[in-house]
Amino acid sequence: EYHLGPVLRRDHPQIKILIYDHNKDDAPLWASTILNSNASQFVDGTAVHWYSGSGDRHLDGQVGMADMHALREINGAKKKIVIGSEACHCPSTGYAEGDLDLMWYRAEKYAHVLLADLAAGSSGWIEWNLLLDAMGGPNHLNNLCDAPLLAVPYRAASAKYSPPIESWEHSKPGTVHGNAKPREDI
Repeated sequence: EYHLGPVLRRDHPQIKILIYDHNKDDAPLWASTILNSNASQFVDGTAVHWYSGSGDRHLDGQVGMADMHALREINGAKKKIVIGSEACHCPSTGYAEGDLDLMWYRAEKYAHVLLADLAAGSSGWIEWNLLLDAMGGPNHLNNLCDAPLLAVPYRAASAKYSPPIESWEHSKPGTVHGNAKPREDI
């Protein structure tokens, strides 16, 4: 409110400032607190991870949806955006394990949560690990995770699309912010 926000707005007005950037379950409390303070004028929206709870990785498109709906109300009232900012399947990659079924299972979960978040009011998505090597690294946590693009062979200069890219392709046509279709049409 007194230091970072004013300086960023003055010197870099094009930069979007997103608060929170963590799991869905506490996002409404944080957003309500910050967006109802003087700091709100420097905030463009709230970033959330696709997880809910500290260890809950059961991503079926419903986990955290009550929080997403509450977040939509809070952010919408203040004309702020909600952005998905992290999603990850661990350990390793389906490619490294040679398991095509695992790759598509993960892509289906990925697509389901992405579409559920968009339906709940999210304005978009930022991919956390867009490109990793075929084993699922490196990343700042040094754990092995799946990614939409994999450097194949190991750490090669070329990339292989993995199934999450295919799920993105299915969600792109006609996807426009604020353009909701009745459930019967989906």
